[in-house]
Amino acid sequence: MSRMWFDGDFVSEYWAFLSVIRGLCHRRRCLDRLLCAVKGRPLSEEGLDADCIKEVGKEPPLPPADESYFHGLYALLQESATCLRSKGFRVSEAPSEDVWVETYSGTSWYPWLEIMNTGGDADAALRACPQPQPMDIERKGKEWAATKG
Repeated sequence: MSRMWFDGDFVSEYWAFLSVIRGLCHRRRCLDRLLCAVKGRPLSEEGLDADCIKEVGKEPPLPPADESYFHGLYALLQESATCLRSKGFRVSEAPSEDVWVETYSGTSWYPWLEIMNTGGDADAALRACPQPQPMDIERKGKEWAATKG
C-alpha cells in the first residue's frame, strides 16, 4: 500500500519544511516568495522562487493518491452534496461510486464545480458547505479500506 498523505513520515517532513519557512519569514527577501507557497501555490525552480528554493529546499511531494483516497473523497462529496441540497443549492445525483472512482478526472462529478458551471454562486456554496479536507478524505478512505480487507 502506498504511503498516505498524513502518515507520520510525510507529516514529519512537511512540518520540518514549514518550520524552516517560518524561521525565514522574518527575512524580507524570502517572505514575499514564500507567502505564495503558504497560500498553496507551489514554488517554482525558475524565476523569483529560485533563491528561496536554494535556501529552504523544495516542499516535500505529496504521496500519490490511491484507490482508498478516491473512495474517501467520493463518500465526503456525497455528504457535501446532501449539505448543499439542504441549503437550497441544486446538485445532481452522483454516478455510482465504482464508476466515479474508476473514471475520476478533473471533470468528474464535483458538487461545487457543478454549481459554478450552472451559474450558481460557488462562493456561497463553499461558505455554506466547505470542501472536504485531505486529512478527512484520507480518514474516510481508510475506513473504506478497512471494510474491504
